[in-house]
Amino acid sequence: KQRLFRWVGVGLLGLIFLAAMAILGYRYFGQQTSTGDELIDLIINGPEQVTVGEEVTYTISYVNNGDVDIRNAKLIFNESKGFQIASTQPEANGRSWDLNIVRAGQKGEVTLTTTIIDNPEVPQELSATLIFVPLNFNSEFTTETSFRISLKAPEITIEPTMPETVTLGEKIPLSVTLKNESLNPVDHIRLEISYPPAFQPSVIEPEAFEEDNVWEFENFEPATEQTISLEGSFPADMTFENTNDRIQAFTARLLTPNDDGQYFPQKELAFDTKVVDQAISALMIV
Repeated sequence: KQRLFRWVGVGLLGLIFLAAMAILGYRYFGQQTSTGDELIDLIINGPEQVTVGEEVTYTISYVNNGDVDIRNAKLIFNESKGFQIASTQPEANGRSWDLNIVRAGQKGEVTLTTTIIDNPEVPQELSATLIFVPLNFNSEFTTETSFRISLKAPEITIEPTMPETVTLGEKIPLSVTLKNESLNPVDHIRLEISYPPAFQPSVIEPEAFEEDNVWEFENFEPATEQTISLEGSFPADMTFENTNDRIQAFTARLLTPNDDGQYFPQKELAFDTKVVDQAISALMIV
């Protein structure tokens, strides 16, 4: 019986020792990976503000600052819906890289080249997660980081031109000029003009892309202009309830498409004209 109790005691001491080591290991590695400042550094570098449609590159850097190699290392990235990933270096397997073993003191990096297309008011985020197992431990740990990005609209100005006042039935000239004020070409931009309900466009140059109020431009080079010219009129029998009804509002709106053909508004400009009564000519009869 004494020998049996002795073996039982040795077994219990062994289990207690293993449990204590597991708890110590979890606390050590858990604390390191939760903060990422002792064992693994994971950092994203790149521009914090990006023009919609501009091609930019982000770098995800990692450093094993610990004294222990890590294995089964896998780096995963996630991005906001506005990202249009053009390439990764080295080439990613979907949205991850298998780093396998990262030695103590070893560092490395991966890069993503992308454009971001979304409404400029929508914040964007790029995040990275490194999953790994310490070589002297048998549990999986993670460390994470994120990078927030703000968008700004393309530097394209909208300049409408039309008479301040018009009369019913007359031909009204209207033009909208777009100017690329940036240093970079704009790959693809859409212009939409919203007319007042009673406005009747006639002559349109260049021809509209859709219906009579949508135009699209590709490879819009820096310091160049694109002008839409048209004529239209308000019906001669149009009536007004009050003075405010005589103010007829137009809106010019710029949109940028993503790779899926979805369009996102970038900026818009409202302008108007006032409908006045036609002057009555006096005829003298002698």
